[in-house]
Amino acid sequence: VFVPDAPVKDAYAHTGVATHPGADSRPRSMASAPSIVAQMLEQLEVRPGHRVLEIGAGTGYNAALLAYLAGGRGQVTAVDIDEDVVEGARRGLAAAGHGDVRMVCGDGEYGHPGRAPYDRLIVTAGAWDLPPAWVDQLADGGRIVVPLRIRGLTRSVALERHNGFLRSVSMVYCGFIPLRGAGHCPEPTVRLSDEFEVSLRLDDRKTADVESLREALTFPACHSWLGVTADEDELGRFEFWLAGLDGFCRVLARPDAVAQGGLVEPMYRWGSMAVADRDTFAYLTMRNA
Repeated sequence: VFVPDAPVKDAYAHTGVATHPGADSRPRSMASAPSIVAQMLEQLEVRPGHRVLEIGAGTGYNAALLAYLAGGRGQVTAVDIDEDVVEGARRGLAAAGHGDVRMVCGDGEYGHPGRAPYDRLIVTAGAWDLPPAWVDQLADGGRIVVPLRIRGLTRSVALERHNGFLRSVSMVYCGFIPLRGAGHCPEPTVRLSDEFEVSLRLDDRKTADVESLREALTFPACHSWLGVTADEDELGRFEFWLAGLDGFCRVLARPDAVAQGGLVEPMYRWGSMAVADRDTFAYLTMRNA
């Protein structure tokens, strides 16, 4: 119902479904993998009668689940920056019998003060910070779940408001399209090779010595196993620690860069977390124990 152009097996796949293409290679909006949706809803803990605000309408599927959890006495509002995304979500919600969800076209950076305060606030786009409007519109004792980007690393963090302060109560691994609008933060991408698809993505408005880093690719790669064995959760904590180092960034590498360009295979299909200085960079790789 919410992704009518996708086969059912794709709609429920772990990778999510792109629904609205963007100006670059990344989509403007997409349907998150159902596993991520469930994870974040568990973090949010919506109860019957809650007033809920969603930042990022997506397909409307998450708003429908929020409306189900909040029940007849509850109230759900969803805000999205793109009118076509809002209209698509409205159609899906109407088809699913949740036409009572209020869809608003606007910049989610400012929340939606007209229905505040909210018992629960959920953000479905990567955010670099918590804008004052989100905190101001959250009721005391309320909870916000937001995919926070920490120098390119994203974690879904649940925070509760008590006496004007926010306290984190849980954090889970995730990945989201970055927020656009007033809250957007540039993510410069440095192409390191004209021949192979390999780049460094910098965050927090960082800069880099592009020519020196490109020169680094002309030298043989140095591959060293650290002797560390870790499960998935421990690996996530290690990445989070790595994000605190100077020069933290991400290597984006296509398979041809590994097969023909001499790169050590990155940790993930898209690339790996990395650290770079003026003329060299290092990144994580792994093998199954």
